Amino acid sequence: MKGAALPLLAGILGCSALVDPDRERLDTDPYCDDDAECNDGLYCNGVEECVARHCNPTQLRLPCDDEISCTIDFCDDATTECDNQPSDDSCPQDPVEQICDAADGCVPVGG
Repeated sequence: MKGAALPLLAGILGCSALVDPDRERLDTDPYCDDDAECNDGLYCNGVEECVARHCNPTQLRLPCDDEISCTIDFCDDATTECDNQPSDDSCPQDPVEQICDAADGCVPVGG
């Protein structure tokens, strides 16, 4: 949701401040008085704070990269934790069939 829809949503939800999902403050956003008014309720997109009466993110995204190339890395707002799911599709299958091990990366099947 962007542009004019955000102030409308803020009014419907009773929010005194709202940040853009793309993490840029909109000129039409209401002013804030403290950090609590800026909290969008999402853990994974970082902490918002009230700076010069405008809501701003202090951290854009929670880093969840486990540096294992075959895992799908994401942050779960519900558990407030990172999750790193193995994906065998990310491993090469030629010349030897491989699977994704969450700790070791792509490894030969049975190896």
